[in-house]
Amino acid sequence: MAGELDYVHRVIPKSNEAKELIYDAIKPNILFRACSVEELIDLVDAFEPKYVGKGSIVIQEGDEGDHFYVLERGGVDVYEKDLHKCSLYSGVAFGEIALLYGCPRSASILAKYDCKLWVIDRRAFRGITAQHKRRRLELKLEFLKKVKIHDKVLGEILKPSEIHSMALATKIEKFRRGSPIVRQGERGDAFYMIEEGSVDVFIEAKGKDPVVTLKKGQFFGEKALLSSDVRTATCIAATDVKCMLLMREDFVLMLGDLQDLLDRSYVARDEALRAEHDALMLKSTHPTTLSICLHRFDMNDFDIKRTLGVGAFGFVKLVRWKHAPSGNEDKFYALKCVSKQKIEQHKQQIKIKNEEEIMKEMVHPFIARCYSVMEDERGKYFLMEALCGGELCELLYHETQFSEGWSMFYSAS
Repeated sequence: MAGELDYVHRVIPKSNEAKELIYDAIKPNILFRACSVEELIDLVDAFEPKYVGKGSIVIQEGDEGDHFYVLERGGVDVYEKDLHKCSLYSGVAFGEIALLYGCPRSASILAKYDCKLWVIDRRAFRGITAQHKRRRLELKLEFLKKVKIHDKVLGEILKPSEIHSMALATKIEKFRRGSPIVRQGERGDAFYMIEEGSVDVFIEAKGKDPVVTLKKGQFFGEKALLSSDVRTATCIAATDVKCMLLMREDFVLMLGDLQDLLDRSYVARDEALRAEHDALMLKSTHPTTLSICLHRFDMNDFDIKRTLGVGAFGFVKLVRWKHAPSGNEDKFYALKCVSKQKIEQHKQQIKIKNEEEIMKEMVHPFIARCYSVMEDERGKYFLMEALCGGELCELLYHETQFSEGWSMFYSAS
């Protein structure tokens, strides 16, 4: 990660037409869908031109590659084991898996005509995306440090690790001009920070004109973190607006009740739980297999890196266990956090218990390993093997269909 953050961004000269072509080619691609406009522009700037003659090999099946291509002019033929699969022409992108890791190419691509391509390598892609992620995180941290609830500023009363956890839990939500974001009188469960655009604030008792217009860098709905009380104003997007959103439930699952944090009344509780953890058994058997005996969940035992996903009953965090035995200090885990309130609300107690028992028994290379199941007053926490390739169903949704080989593999496993 350090090397990616040290990457020096290069701007390769190109015409506006070429920039538009590359932008339009990469924007719908699965690897680029989560990128901001600014991030896409920086990525477009980093593409370099490459010219290949008719009959030349662009990609050789079986070779390890680290380049992703956009075809500006000409055409190419795609072959799998000498079998012609299709032809690609101007505006098409290919080779994106190479930006993730150095796996063997699954097909050969030959120039059908003289071609002009635009190319970006894995180092540039990772460097640019990592730097944008770091900037977004820093922006979130600065936002959160300035949030004032009652007479207290979060940056002065919360630990840096707690602010960091809040930042990791935020989501991005966009609103079109004129769209209501919150309505006066409705129950509030989310806190908003304005990243782009402006928001008009209306209070019924003060007429039809906005009482204030909030700009980039300001926030509203912060009292939702304290309680699910009704909104005291209506907020409407004055322009197209991009907000960072933090749900109260996510906040409570990660850090507990905000009032406790404001009062710092949980100190004695933490000391008691830490004493309990001192008695837990830790042992290491095989270098790649950990036996983790944790029962009571304590957030301070884990270094939370980022959010891997959000589901109907909670979310999954990428974490590092601070008390890992020697040799496993840098091992990462997926911490699945499930809300007890939602378990009870949807009557899923038996299902969760069965999941816990089954997951503990399953030890297989094709099944995510569950190392430990913990709980506290608010939730159950499954400490699992971190598999960061994404959800199979999401990949299928974007790909529409899998090749026969992929389908046979997943069906058999």
